[in-house]
Amino acid sequence: MSRDDSGSFIPPYQELEILKTNPFASIDQAGVGQLMRIAVEKGNKTRPGIKLGICGEHGAIPTP
Repeated sequence: MSRDDSGSFIPPYQELEILKTNPFASIDQAGVGQLMRIAVEKGNKTRPGIKLGICGEHGAIPTP
């Protein structure tokens, strides 16, 4: 998918319930969570006790 041409296919995909939300306007909580878990595990192996965080769109308030 490309953000550049998403306006041409996102609305019909949402109408057909192929997509529940616009993937360019929402966050995949499970996917981002899994990436954070990997980062924490690998970071702690390299530097035990490392302080990690998440910011920007990835750390946004989740949609109910």
